[in-house]
Amino acid sequence: MTDRPPEPLATRQQSARSVMLGAASVLLACALAIEPGDAQAVSAAAADPPQPGAGIPTLWDLRDLYRSPQAWSASYAKTKAAAEALERYRGSLGSSAGAMLRALDALSAVEEESDRLGVYASLKGDEDLRIATNQERRQQAQALVTLIAEKSAWLAPEIIALGSAKVRTFETESPELTHRFDFLLHDTLRAAPHTLGVQAEGVLAAAGDVLAQPTAIHDQLMNADMPYPQFILADGKRIRLDEPAYEKYRQSGDRALRKRVFDAFFGTLARFQGTAGATLTSQVMGDVFTARTRRYDSALAAALFQSNMPEAVYRTLVAQTNAALAPMGPRYLALLRKGFAGAWMNVLPHPGKATGGYMNGSAYGVHPYLLLNHNGDYESLSTFAHEWGHAVHTLLADAAQPYEKSNYPTFIAESASIANEMLINDYMVAHARSQAGGFITWARDSSRSAPRFSARSCSRSSSSRSTRRSSTVTRSRARGSPRCTAGSCSATTGRRRA
Repeated sequence: MTDRPPEPLATRQQSARSVMLGAASVLLACALAIEPGDAQAVSAAAADPPQPGAGIPTLWDLRDLYRSPQAWSASYAKTKAAAEALERYRGSLGSSAGAMLRALDALSAVEEESDRLGVYASLKGDEDLRIATNQERRQQAQALVTLIAEKSAWLAPEIIALGSAKVRTFETESPELTHRFDFLLHDTLRAAPHTLGVQAEGVLAAAGDVLAQPTAIHDQLMNADMPYPQFILADGKRIRLDEPAYEKYRQSGDRALRKRVFDAFFGTLARFQGTAGATLTSQVMGDVFTARTRRYDSALAAALFQSNMPEAVYRTLVAQTNAALAPMGPRYLALLRKGFAGAWMNVLPHPGKATGGYMNGSAYGVHPYLLLNHNGDYESLSTFAHEWGHAVHTLLADAAQPYEKSNYPTFIAESASIANEMLINDYMVAHARSQAGGFITWARDSSRSAPRFSARSCSRSSSSRSTRRSSTVTRSRARGSPRCTAGSCSATTGRRRA
């Protein structure tokens, strides 16, 4: 058995572009194939957006967020200064509807720019977790989220102290206050039993950086520092058996190869099971601490509260949805084509890059970004469809709502992504070359679709990306990218991803 050198990067990029075109074609075909009679009308309606042409970009262009790292730093400094000034609005909410609107508008502007800063820092950091400068930027973005929470810790207690009647009076007096902030105001009033005093809220907000560290440690270990083994395939090709490679080769038809891949990959992980256990314990302890401090019955109850979802609904997960899927329609298809033509995705796996897949849609007014680790197999195709379900959902939500109402809970987010998976599954079964092939596709998809939901979000990988902001006033947005693979889901709890 002889070792073979890895394929040149240019060859792998060209192969990936071809595979991505195929994946995009299948997803577009699914949207069209449900109602064949409407294909001509859909094609005509979707003709205006940019077309993919000869290929789909495989690396995102972050200049849509900031033109350069220096531009990011300038915005960061400006936003941090604005966050420091938020306390000047303390005590003013009850004076008039206009005063309340000014305070909430100032907070909203700071949070919107903070979201964009966080998206850039997260995406840039995930390109290669070994680059210290990019990881420092990510920590700066997280620290800014914590600072904003600290400087606005007075807001929820002050709104609750005003009472429902006065809040509704102000809403009647100010249509803009109602249009942009009625949901936030009513949700804050609903959270009164779990809202503490100003000082206690400030302490909890200051703990944000500490509570975010278990995820940061896990990601750094799994994506950058883990010494993944070199592995020799049956044909002599030598590969680095990291998570993307494991996902690819665990699907081999050769059982002996699957076993060698499994043993090598998890044998390496087993050497760090103490570290993994300690990190997980820290995450659980943090969740329990927050739940108890805010007077919830359990960490699950705390996680479900922001979506106003009864625990019984979560536990039953609505056994099954049998309703037929309606055609996606021309608008959906147009948004897909626009996204495929834009440099919105980071597609190829490479050393140091974050593993799994996600959609990050928290930069309101820009567009979603998608991280993939595409291997050209069915798993990758299903992930592609899943994350684009999130992306189109985000585009539609942002077009329909102002920034302050553009959030959506995980329970709704996963409906959009899993619907795309179901479309892919139905399409593949319908176009299988044999009955056996169709059954295998159905069985594979059914077995991997079960563990989609967790208390806060579900992610398509064994790791969790980014931390969403979660406070009494600023509700988490499930706008990121679920990532479940190998039968595991990971929660995400911040504004930077679904």
